Amino acid sequence: MRRKIIITGVAGMIGSKLLKYFLKKNFEVYGIDCKKHILVNKIKNIKSKKFNYYDCDLSKEQNVKKLYNIFKENKFDSLWHLAANSDIQKGSKNTKIELNNTFLTTFNSIKLAEKLNISNFCFTSSSAIYGESNLKFKENFGPLRPISNYGAMKASSESIIHANAKIFDKIFIFRFPNVISSDVTHGLFFDMQKKIKKSNKINVLGNGLQKKPYMHVDTLIKIINFLYESKKMHKTNIFNIGPDDNGITVKEIIKKFVKIKKLQNKNFTYEAKKRGWDGDVINYKFDVSKIKKILNFKIPSSIKAVEKTIKEIIL
Repeated sequence: MRRKIIITGVAGMIGSKLLKYFLKKNFEVYGIDCKKHILVNKIKNIKSKKFNYYDCDLSKEQNVKKLYNIFKENKFDSLWHLAANSDIQKGSKNTKIELNNTFLTTFNSIKLAEKLNISNFCFTSSSAIYGESNLKFKENFGPLRPISNYGAMKASSESIIHANAKIFDKIFIFRFPNVISSDVTHGLFFDMQKKIKKSNKINVLGNGLQKKPYMHVDTLIKIINFLYESKKMHKTNIFNIGPDDNGITVKEIIKKFVKIKKLQNKNFTYEAKKRGWDGDVINYKFDVSKIKKILNFKIPSSIKAVEKTIKEIIL
């Protein structure tokens, strides 16, 4: 029998890639997103009898009952909860954005999974939950002290999942690094694409010394599915997902962008402040020793992920 799954946030950069991955594996996918997402039309155009799309705002409690009534005749393998506001800069200016789009979507996804008797719950968390430290973040690092509303609501989401652990046979919490591809909808790579087309002078947020690990979305999808299918998993599984390096700075990324795309006529200027915006974590490092013990393949470096993304971008 064909396996069935639910993906929330299916129109996002990661959600859309996860959808295509599961369709290739012959899964039947029930995808949930809402009209305000920039990639919704792209998702709606996917022609597959194995894909069912539902326009629905999961931050609204009443929509849990609505979705249950639509899905209740199905037996699902898992629910993959990706729906969130991932634009940290935007969420830092309005707490309600993160409360609704990041936390309440998690709360209601748990309730939907419970009503549908789904045994496996997969949650995409973030490095933003940790806050800032000179130490490498291990999965048991604490206390968590996020500096953004986004990080706070992701941490709160993890907590509410743990509080409802008895509902599920298995829980997977994947803590992501900076995930990139040519389909990014915000952030450095998105801004560069927009600004480079319009002007020869590009103002960069922050002083350019912000240093973070990066991973291409294709690598990310490969890793999280390898972990999900692994026989070594426990009831509750938490993983830092990222390359085994200390990251790459914004200035280094821009230098590579200029070199690969031959943009010597562009002038990049930086601000004096170290943060690009309120809530911008200027430097973090993941300890990924846990996943390295499980994976049977090498994780590409931050530099490789950046180079791959730059080459994909069409200016």
